[in-house]
Amino acid sequence: MKKWLIWIAAAVALVSCETKYNYHDTGVSEQYFPGNMYEYLHSNSYDWDSIVKIIDRAGLKEMFEKEEFTFVGPTNITVRKWFYWDRKDGMSGTDKGYVIHGYKSIKQVPVDLCRKIVYSHVIDKIVLRDLVARATYDETQKITGGGDFLTTRWGNRLWFWTDKEPYMGIDDMGPVILSMASLDKHDKKLKDIGIASVDIRPTNGVVHSLPYSYNFGDMFEEKDWVKNY
Repeated sequence: MKKWLIWIAAAVALVSCETKYNYHDTGVSEQYFPGNMYEYLHSNSYDWDSIVKIIDRAGLKEMFEKEEFTFVGPTNITVRKWFYWDRKDGMSGTDKGYVIHGYKSIKQVPVDLCRKIVYSHVIDKIVLRDLVARATYDETQKITGGGDFLTTRWGNRLWFWTDKEPYMGIDDMGPVILSMASLDKHDKKLKDIGIASVDIRPTNGVVHSLPYSYNFGDMFEEKDWVKNY
């Protein structure tokens, strides 16, 4: 138990800090990888080892090698938190249905549930930061719309939007920030999820890395999204 508490404390610390890898809630990054998406994920075990195992268990390796799409990728910390909170019988402030599943390892997770996890993070088009529409705001600077509404291969809805940050006090002179939220079936916002690193470019698509604060279940309207598997 002490080991798990130390680990989760370290994960929280990582969420709140920036590192040289620029992987923490910046929304800014761009890199090209000279291989397919599966090879890219396999090349960085620190962030992607767990989702690679889920992809393999789902039987979707070939999809990540050959098909062209956008993957909003949950990192190892998201997967490890999913198992950690199950052991703790839930996460404070979160409906238990989001995180209670009863599986002790990825090998125990049903194949169909692994596919749901993967497909709910796959968009069948190329989504690049600079092609996503700007958000719109009212006079109080409350966001009112804009951006792009997209559907994943599983069928859940996502909202992407961009903002241009100020630079040295001058509006719209800084970097373009990509953000993302999950939506219900009526396109009402469920949860602000964010993007950690954007526009990672393997040869067959785009990867946007989700922040370490992201939890499985944030994508879904139904609280018992892990049931019936």
